[in-house]
Amino acid sequence: NRPNGAQVSTFQEFGAATIDTALNGGAGIPQGDPQGHGTHCASIAAGNGRGFNSGQFRGVAPAAALVAVRSEPLLDDHIIWGIRRTFDLARQSGRPAVVSLSLGGHLWPHDGTSAIENVIARESGPGRIVVVAAGNEGNDEIHFRGELQEGNDLVISVRVTDPDLVFADVWIPRGDDVDITIETPTGGIHPPSETTVTTSSGFFEAHWQEDPVNLDQNLLFLVAQGTPGEIWRIRIHANAVLHGDVHAWGGTVSSSTSAGIFPGAAGDGFSIGMPGTEERCLSVASFVSRATQAGIGGNGLVVGQLSPFSSRGPTRYGALKPDVAAPGQFITAALASGSEFATEPFFAPRRHASGRYITIQGTSMATPFIAGVVALMLEREPNLTPEEVQQRLRVPSRRDAQTGRVWHPGFGFGKIDVQALLDYEG
Repeated sequence: NRPNGAQVSTFQEFGAATIDTALNGGAGIPQGDPQGHGTHCASIAAGNGRGFNSGQFRGVAPAAALVAVRSEPLLDDHIIWGIRRTFDLARQSGRPAVVSLSLGGHLWPHDGTSAIENVIARESGPGRIVVVAAGNEGNDEIHFRGELQEGNDLVISVRVTDPDLVFADVWIPRGDDVDITIETPTGGIHPPSETTVTTSSGFFEAHWQEDPVNLDQNLLFLVAQGTPGEIWRIRIHANAVLHGDVHAWGGTVSSSTSAGIFPGAAGDGFSIGMPGTEERCLSVASFVSRATQAGIGGNGLVVGQLSPFSSRGPTRYGALKPDVAAPGQFITAALASGSEFATEPFFAPRRHASGRYITIQGTSMATPFIAGVVALMLEREPNLTPEEVQQRLRVPSRRDAQTGRVWHPGFGFGKIDVQALLDYEG
């Protein structure tokens, strides 16, 4: 901590020798994975499969060297540090590297100009590839899109889904002249305010600014201590329209309450989470490669379909994300001992009988699959650029009646076919 009370991030590194010593009963190191998510993802990319049955659940690139970065809490500057440090270590050892990010969010512009996305764009290059989860909000009504019409009002309805905090992040193109008011559920009308406003329906803040990076207009609206189910409204009056395409994304602190913030919003895509909207990264969707798993219902899933949760593109400015879809449904990989996945009763049906593996789902699982594939590609050709990797993945990916012949908002440029990719490269 600094003298004035503001917190400053600290970083610790533990090399292979220190980790091996701890695993063999020597001096301990901080707990690495309290939830279990990171262990599962790393196992998909590069697990050696020694936990059960002669490597049945080994990862895509089991001989890859691993650099694991844990952040507590998960902050943007920690992710940025992790990307840079991983690539630095790779340079020092003379190796290529792929960074796998099974994470994402919907606060900020969805156009590649956020801080993390700028770092991905700058740090990526020959032998330096970043792979990012597309997100799990495909059907969650976390996105609103509307068109400004001069002289008329565009109204964004925001439902309170969590009494602690709900946000709506609204983006209006530069050059459009608008006036904004906030309407409470009881009909109160307020202008945007940088300070907290107390109402009978809860507290709100409405920060209105020109974004200093992309120069678009941004309203960050937050409601605290609201009543679940009540509707707040953001009213945008268009004085003059140059572009008119308005987007908003919503969320809460907990992923379990983030759905349904924009009631009745059209399911027209634009739900790719950041930093998966950065053009140089590989943004990964999930398709169903296994429709059922012992002890876990499949709920009518069909092999080959897009996972119902998988987020859809494009980005706010039309970049074609996701890039590709990979297996993300009923994925069995390593279980972190003592983690939430290993101890919480909710996950009991998903834990393997061996006690060493667990079966879960998400674009978080599809992402390390592609990271492992990219690691194999870099083993052959260590200087591939992000653009070359994107092209190599696109050409041999499978296209069918579900994906269409070109880019698809859910599948990207198709379903990954690793054998076809290796044959294509060969």
